[in-house]
Amino acid sequence: MSDRPLLRRVAGEALRAYGAGELPRHWGDGILILGLLEAADALGEERYALGARRWLDSHLAEGVNLADGATWDWGALPLPALALYRRSREEPYLAVARQVCEHITTKARRTADGAVVTHAGRPQLWVDSMYFTAPGLVWTAAVTGDQRYVEEALHEVEVHARHLLDASTGLFRHMWDEESGQLSPCPWARGNAWAALATLEILNALPQDHPRRLPLAEMLRRQMEAVLRLQDASGLWHTVLDRPDSYLETSCAAMFALAILRGVHGGVPQGGWLPAEMLASARRAWEGVRAQVTAQGRVTGVSAGTPPGDLETYQKVPLGSQTFGTGFVLLAGIEMDRQGGG
Repeated sequence: MSDRPLLRRVAGEALRAYGAGELPRHWGDGILILGLLEAADALGEERYALGARRWLDSHLAEGVNLADGATWDWGALPLPALALYRRSREEPYLAVARQVCEHITTKARRTADGAVVTHAGRPQLWVDSMYFTAPGLVWTAAVTGDQRYVEEALHEVEVHARHLLDASTGLFRHMWDEESGQLSPCPWARGNAWAALATLEILNALPQDHPRRLPLAEMLRRQMEAVLRLQDASGLWHTVLDRPDSYLETSCAAMFALAILRGVHGGVPQGGWLPAEMLASARRAWEGVRAQVTAQGRVTGVSAGTPPGDLETYQKVPLGSQTFGTGFVLLAGIEMDRQGGG
């Protein structure tokens, strides 16, 4: 059964909500804007691209203010900006991607071992920051040829993994605090999905003979094996991966499905970064996600912005609809449709 009717409902509802002023400005908007641009191409609906452009332009009209240390707020915008640049060849879209990447590479606050601190406040590394630095850097390098950005992206993923990866489980913790040296206790599901998608971007950008490529591939494979062992019968995952008494969450399932599809079908010549046996889990994840989409196309069951903490902290984060969750549902569904269901 084709998922195109569902994807059209999701994209149409997102545009309706944006046009109606129901979506306040959010750091996750860039993911949904990217999803709409990819939906325009995949579904042959140019109105999605026009709406995405208006939405991104409204962000850019405010100016990219990186002076307050909130790299987090802008780190994903190079992705839709570059997608629009490839469509239009309009320099302002490339310029904003360069601006964000130059800030990350040369100006952002860092830990002592050189990882970017994307939040204001205490010097901490959060697992989601892997995605809000590395993919934008890699995509900008692909357009500009500036290999500094690839090296910076690789550095970000490696240093975050050094501090956040639990060697005993293969899963990432949510946060490391530089001053205390303490880790937050929980393997957060969406955080692990951010990490997997960021790692895939680096793997696909490095030359085949790069000496640090295969260790990253092994890290990703081991992480995803651990993630799949914890998949719920519904196809979703609990927001704290190893705690079945925490709630099930939609966005991480869309993101894990996307990571599996891209990881199996991309990568080294002899196969992919991930084994083909994982595709069955991606299909189950997608079925779980489909069940969370309303008849109107609203994506439900997505946890809001999530701070690190204990189980109670995660349980208090409300579920609903979020732009990044809707964006990843579009991206995962497009990839699933493109690959014929995996």
